This record gives sequence, C-alpha cells and structure tokens, in this order.
Amino acid sequence: MENSVSVNETAVMNSIKNGMKNLLFIEGNRSEIDKANVVESYNKIKAMGFIPTMPVEFLPIEQAQNKLGGRRLLKPVLKREKGEGIPTISNFKIEMETVPESEYHLYDGVCVDGQHRTVALMFPDMEAEPNSRRHGRATIHCPAKQWQAVEK
Repeated sequence: MENSVSVNETAVMNSIKNGMKNLLFIEGNRSEIDKANVVESYNKIKAMGFIPTMPVEFLPIEQAQNKLGGRRLLKPVLKREKGEGIPTISNFKIEMETVPESEYHLYDGVCVDGQHRTVALMFPDMEAEPNSRRHGRATIHCPAKQWQAVEK
C-alpha cells in the first residue's frame, strides 16, 4: 500500500502535531464521497484555513460502537488514480475499506458531518502545524480546534 494514504496512516503522522482526529465513516451514512467536493474542501482549507463556524463533527468511537445497528465502519484510503507515487489533489481516487471491529479502538470516532473536509486533510501536503491565518480582517484557525464531538 505504498502508493496510498489511509486515514489511520495520516492520523499517525499528523494527530500529535495538529490535533486532527482519526475518524471513520459509518456504512450508509454519507459514506459516498464526491471527489469534486473533496477538491473544493481542499482548496478552501489551503486558501483560508479551517473555518471556525464549520467544525468537523464526530461521534466518539465508544458511543458509535453502541449505535451501529449491524452497519460496518469504513476508512477512506486515498490512492493515485494514474501512475505511481502518493496521491495528489489532481490525481486521486478514494476507496472505502471495512475496518475490523477489533481495530475500532484505534480510531477517535465516526464522522457525522465534514466527510469531505476530513478526506481533504488526508493529503500529505496539507499543513502539519496548527496555526491561525489572517484572511482579510478575520482570523481563521486551522485545523487543531475544529473537531467537535457531538452527543447523539
């Protein structure tokens, strides 16, 4: 799998540095990811950072496990669509892999809202350090504090 990037590998590389959550997607709940929306999210994050009023919402894994109702948990894996090497925003495809129940504890939770932003943050060239950027007059925070656990 040297020519792909999975949510778990990305989280290992980045979670300590930027507070990024290691999230899964639940089968049947927005698990179809539109590449155009990923590209749009990627470009917005690159240009403006994370928008504070649009946090990625997730259900903590302990709560999610109790609400699966027989559905599987999936992790997105980025792969190059053409050629060799790591995926880039202009050359990628997304494959969803089933995560064994025995590995659920390795993840922080299940993405409820923000799937496209979650995938956009998986690209290796995204910023590794949390910061704030000045964009016009507003300060836009990137991504360390933009993960919000929800009670469901």
